[in-house]
Amino acid sequence: MDQSWDEWIQSKECFDFLFSYCAPAVLRQAQHLALSREVWPYHGENLTPETKTELLQDLVGEMWKLLKENKNLPVEQLLTYVQNQNWHGLKLILVRLFIQDYVEKRRNSSPWYKLYKYVRQIIAGLPEFVYLAESNKSFYAACQDKDLSKSPPEFWLNQDYNLWPDPPFSVHDFNQKKFIQKTAIFFWEQACQKLNQKCLLPIRELVAFIWAKFNYFYQLEETREAELSSEPERGSIDREESQDLLLDRQLLQSQLSTLAQQLTSSWSDKMCVVFYLKHEQELSLGEIAHQLHYKSASSVKYVLQQTYDSLRFFCSLWPGLSPPDLDQVLFDLFLENIIYFCKTKYSVHNKQ
Repeated sequence: MDQSWDEWIQSKECFDFLFSYCAPAVLRQAQHLALSREVWPYHGENLTPETKTELLQDLVGEMWKLLKENKNLPVEQLLTYVQNQNWHGLKLILVRLFIQDYVEKRRNSSPWYKLYKYVRQIIAGLPEFVYLAESNKSFYAACQDKDLSKSPPEFWLNQDYNLWPDPPFSVHDFNQKKFIQKTAIFFWEQACQKLNQKCLLPIRELVAFIWAKFNYFYQLEETREAELSSEPERGSIDREESQDLLLDRQLLQSQLSTLAQQLTSSWSDKMCVVFYLKHEQELSLGEIAHQLHYKSASSVKYVLQQTYDSLRFFCSLWPGLSPPDLDQVLFDLFLENIIYFCKTKYSVHNKQ
């Protein structure tokens, strides 16, 4: 077979492959990951054969768009799979790429994330705020003290912003930029008072406060290029329709055990045992290799890398467990749950 990538994706073989192999695998993987309907609308449970066929056809259309766009795809690797007729390998990589790409697009286009990006850009551009950007989170303070420490992460667990004092102004009193500025100052003062100290606050918490306090359709107006580096799209934030996208700590925290069980059930016993020995017993790769009778530490490193890749991908599907809105406290709790389920498999392994 001597086809180019563009030629293959236009062929009947490509469409048959997507329909018969990839689309069903995508449905199974999405169900296994327990994606919410806000993030993943394709749910294949309890469907008639006719309806399921239509659903698969829709998925094929979306997958083909991804292949056609050819953005960040490992085309040479994919084409090698096609030329070698390694359909199983091709299916595995396309399923992973498609779910990850689709969920990321849904998250980036969601009203909550538009508001988060908008607020973060405004805070970063105002001289009266101290702004700190890290790889997975952004912080601010409504003062000029650049030596402030970050607020303790545990403070933000189970905060109900509906119980916090209301700002002494409404959204209609100022233009959008001034409204964000005034609200950021008010929120910072209230939080510092509760903390009994001045500190840097996560911008994500400011957004959650705005979302909770101003239950309305928040119109992101077109802004001048002098105000923002890029214009946010017009959009509306409907608190009811996008409830699943809120960073609701109580809800996510209640799901951590279930999510950890779902993730570890997809791991092999070997992956669970290695993860447990590394993160609970804190053994070195060499010590793990010795205990499990592996030939070398490099074998352990390979298994551990597989586990990390799986963990990274799984967390990317859940706001709060991955950048740009990583909640370190929740992530640590999630890891504790993972270790608990891995320990079960380790105990079974030890008895054998």
